[in-house]
Amino acid sequence: MKETLNNQAFILGISGGVALYKSCELVRLLKKNGARVHVVMTKNATKLISPQVFQALSGEDVYTNMWNYTANISMPHIHLSRIACAILIAPATANFIAKIANGIADDLLSSICLSRSVPLVIAPAMNVEMWNNSATQRNYKTLLQDNVHILEPNTGNQACGDNGPGRMQEPEEILAFIHNGFCFTKKPSDQKRNFKNKTVLITAGPTFEAIDPIRGITNRSSGKLGYAIAEICKNEGAKVFLVSGPVSISAPPSVHVLNIESADQMLKKVRKILEDEDIDIFFSVAAVSDWTPKKFSKNKIKKNSDSDFKNINWIQTKDIIYEVASIRNKKRPFVVGFAAETVADKLFSEICQKKLTEKKADMLIGTNGPKTFGSDHADMLICMPNQENINVSGTKKQIATKIIQLIKDKFF
Repeated sequence: MKETLNNQAFILGISGGVALYKSCELVRLLKKNGARVHVVMTKNATKLISPQVFQALSGEDVYTNMWNYTANISMPHIHLSRIACAILIAPATANFIAKIANGIADDLLSSICLSRSVPLVIAPAMNVEMWNNSATQRNYKTLLQDNVHILEPNTGNQACGDNGPGRMQEPEEILAFIHNGFCFTKKPSDQKRNFKNKTVLITAGPTFEAIDPIRGITNRSSGKLGYAIAEICKNEGAKVFLVSGPVSISAPPSVHVLNIESADQMLKKVRKILEDEDIDIFFSVAAVSDWTPKKFSKNKIKKNSDSDFKNINWIQTKDIIYEVASIRNKKRPFVVGFAAETVADKLFSEICQKKLTEKKADMLIGTNGPKTFGSDHADMLICMPNQENINVSGTKKQIATKIIQLIKDKFF
């Protein structure tokens, strides 16, 4: 197998959660992909598994505290934070998350986190009630504001018997996050390739086209992918505007959110932002309705009013992607369109490439709508000019990371 991590060094921090059994496999996968892994364990972690296990798996010394270590180095928290291209904490318990969110450095691992100058990635693992606790959620938001990369826990059965969010992501998912665009590097030339000083506009979620005060048409878009793109762009240093249809998820901190309901309202907000701001990249992720009633009924249409329902006239909504991509002046942004389809796999690529051309976009991401809407995972096809297609799979955050990395690599 090709070694894709190119002998890069990682600190793998292990705190005292039962999910640390997955860390053994994570070490194996990182090593298999060419990485050097330096394991640092908390005191509680050593009570659950012997450090000798990780020493055997990694082929490196394992560090357990500030004072008793065999390596011939001084100040291990400084030394270790400087030899690695990134720090991974997997599992990250509620206690350890609270420590780093509040700047506590009372052991080796937390001291490494506080003295770091490299990216920090954490994979939370805890009981569903601990994850949902308001204190943990406050700490979670603090870490996001501090540009810590958080691999949100999976939902499922837990060791205690409960079911819900709190399961640490699988080792394969964590490795996919690393491969799908997260750049663990200290090279200055690579560090500059972020979105600092860029302004990004994103649409997300569904639209709702009202028929009367009670009814309307919409779709099952959750907004998760658009919100994930907004979070990553913000963490990359961009100024982010998010025009959102009705969703049930919270926006990332420090993102300018403009809530809308209908396709027409979304178009007007997009136009206004484009007039007022110099937008560098436009992500049209929203599932915008193609049709809207020509006339809104001020009163509820009664179910026995057959003629009223049968005679609803529908008009086509404006194509937001096409309108933005058709701008022909210096203010035209780089346009990334999204399209949900239901066609067979053999036709999917052809239809997505056709839409890329028709909508005049710079990149178009196609997906199977029924399988994607509302789900945390997806399979998508990234289409670019010259018939270049890339298949991506994973969580929506992983896909969002891959899309943004691809834009940086190819277009910026």
